[in-house]
Amino acid sequence: MNELNVNYRGAELRVEFDSAPSARLFINGIQRDSSLAEETPCVIKLTSTVQTDYEWHEFIEAELRFSADDVRLRLIANNAELASETHVIERNHATG
Repeated sequence: MNELNVNYRGAELRVEFDSAPSARLFINGIQRDSSLAEETPCVIKLTSTVQTDYEWHEFIEAELRFSADDVRLRLIANNAELASETHVIERNHATG
């Protein structure tokens, strides 16, 4: 399991993902969205809103692009990128 954590205007944002390919979006420790794809390559988009200041709501989106070799993750708030990472997918290889 891999994850990306970002503190954004007092809100704790976390995206968890694995090579299944599957992903989950958490805001302040509460799962807000999740998805499991059937095959790779694929794109998973997770969305939610969060109240960041007094009566100020922000649209949060996690975009995960799964390929055979890596996962490219972007975390976005109101069309502004908060963070991006690329994770290499580790494959278990049987020997023998």
